[in-house]
Amino acid sequence: MPESVKVGWSGFDLVTRDCDLRKSNEGYEISVGSAGDALSLRVTGGSGEVSLEFTVGADLKALQWVAFPEGMRSRQVLVDPQSFAGQIVTLKSGSDLRIEEAKMCRAVEDHVGYDLIYDGDMRIYENFGAVEKGVCLARTAVSSDSNGVLQIASLDFAPARCGTSRIDTYRSGAIEMEARADRDCYLLFQDTNYPGWKAYVDGKRTRIMPTDLGSRAIALSAGRHAVAFRFRPASFYVGIMCTVAGAIAAVLVGVLPTRISLLSRGRRGCGSHGSPRSPADRAP
Repeated sequence: MPESVKVGWSGFDLVTRDCDLRKSNEGYEISVGSAGDALSLRVTGGSGEVSLEFTVGADLKALQWVAFPEGMRSRQVLVDPQSFAGQIVTLKSGSDLRIEEAKMCRAVEDHVGYDLIYDGDMRIYENFGAVEKGVCLARTAVSSDSNGVLQIASLDFAPARCGTSRIDTYRSGAIEMEARADRDCYLLFQDTNYPGWKAYVDGKRTRIMPTDLGSRAIALSAGRHAVAFRFRPASFYVGIMCTVAGAIAAVLVGVLPTRISLLSRGRRGCGSHGSPRSPADRAP
């Protein structure tokens, strides 16, 4: 019986089914499904980078390398079985790798909105229905709860959209973009609303509103706007203050001993009442 697994926001079901998996003297024997499906393996016991060899009889049909970062002992591996579809394949590995589970997944091409854009050593699909990073949503279509959190998760984006956005700069701690809104809206920026982010619209600071998706949003009026996000946590300002204080302390440490030394020399060159001594006073 196929197992139906819901995948994120994509709105489609990824259907999988178990494969016949048997341990043999040479490795593992797997009965692979029809062409166009993907072979999903759950492997354990790997360390570093290990190879997976797929053979039919004496013929090597595919070779795939699997990396195990430090501390990771189990992972999922997707294999494109187009060269050995519909056959019983022997899987060999040069390490103590164990195959815990083998499933066949229905091909992505079966789902509307996905196009195959590269077919070489791997397959790359483009999702034409994906929502961009910054989305303009009409204010009249978005509600908020008693804490001011915008309710986005259940929103139908298609009728609520009312503009476009373009990201010009996306760096760690600094994001710059342009937004064009047809009417007053919320610009939903699909990044985590982590404490420390500041938002600016046309150079002026503006408030960031949380959403029920854990992302952040800002209010925009109709028209074209320059939007910027800057990551400035409290630790950033504490660091600046410590740097300034350290610089002032370094200057004081360098200047005060010199000043004290000069004052001391000046006192030794004066008389008991602070006036310069005459040559007669200095005579033996």
